[in-house]
Amino acid sequence: MRIAITIPRIDPQHGGAESWSLQFCRWLLAEGHQIRVIGLKVAADLPIPSEYVQQLEAPNRLSALQQLDGIYAREHFDIVHDMGLGLRFDIFQSHVGSRRAMQEASQTSRPVLARVASHLVSYFSGRKRHLGQISSAQFSSTSGWYIAVSQMAAEGLHKQEGIPLNRIHCVPNGIDTEQFQPVRNEAIRHEARQGFAIGKNELCLLTIAHNHRLKGVPHLVRAIRRLQDFQGKLHLLVVGGHRQSAKSVQLGKHTVTYAGSLPDAKPAYSAADVCVHPTFYDACSLTVLEAMSCGLPTITTRCNGAADRITHGVSGFILPSPLEMQHLSTYLCQLTCSEKRRQMGIAARQSATAWTIEDNFRAMAAVHNACFDEKSRQKQTSRTSPNLLCSNNLLRTA
Repeated sequence: MRIAITIPRIDPQHGGAESWSLQFCRWLLAEGHQIRVIGLKVAADLPIPSEYVQQLEAPNRLSALQQLDGIYAREHFDIVHDMGLGLRFDIFQSHVGSRRAMQEASQTSRPVLARVASHLVSYFSGRKRHLGQISSAQFSSTSGWYIAVSQMAAEGLHKQEGIPLNRIHCVPNGIDTEQFQPVRNEAIRHEARQGFAIGKNELCLLTIAHNHRLKGVPHLVRAIRRLQDFQGKLHLLVVGGHRQSAKSVQLGKHTVTYAGSLPDAKPAYSAADVCVHPTFYDACSLTVLEAMSCGLPTITTRCNGAADRITHGVSGFILPSPLEMQHLSTYLCQLTCSEKRRQMGIAARQSATAWTIEDNFRAMAAVHNACFDEKSRQKQTSRTSPNLLCSNNLLRTA
């Protein structure tokens, strides 16, 4: 098939959605499909040949939408699989799930005054209003199919966006379980811990997040600060964010190291004893799945679609929310036992390998095939579909 993959930013280092998209494109090419990856911003170093990549030369989003209209009119793709860039699509995959759920969680994660300021900025910002119109139109298609990356995300698309259940297809995230494996060489683990200055007897908690506020990092730091009666020393390793160089902060007897963004997170997984991801919202955290694949017991919240993959007390622990951290000490006390961590790590690895990135890709391809079959039937009956309207009309009707 001739498949267009459209995404605002084509950059594997930018985030989970961007990284997954390019891995999926490589898989589609290996399966013999013709692909075109279209985006507004394109990184210099990509894992696919540049001949399959097209950068839109657009000064703003409206101009980009018009360019996309022209490309679709010329190319006649079998499937247009959009991930947040355009308005015309056969399949729309929101890696964040419901935008309303995401926005509500983002507001909850802010202090009260910051919430008021955020509302004022949104009200007076013409750019934010325009982006909001585009987002509304993306979730208002009457014929497009929608991909949910977890059951939680599927429920959000239905309940909060009003999308009929028969047009929501749940394809859970998966990760490369060969790339993310438990550390089998103690020398590698020792070197990784030395690199982050983690003491031999410290229990290393790992959290990976670009948006620290949304992913509950400040609440986690405050919770650790309160654990001065904890029987051992904790070392929180925070990966991600805008920091360019590492910085360590003492919280009484405990330590927090802000490592900043890393080109490769695997050394951080090797150094860690436990992954803690106390997010306010995550459609299906790849960080949690990667940690589980690396054999790390994982603590997250019910606000994370990946929590479905954790059996509470067996492969990890599930907190109600980042605002309810009172059980964190109890869970960490259990995880000071190396044998408990080993057993939970084995269970976590088993859960991660039960649904891999290969399973994810094949399920996604099955959705492509089913969508293409439906399009073919519609063409035979000469029925016009609303997703063939120009983007300007879609914006007006949203």
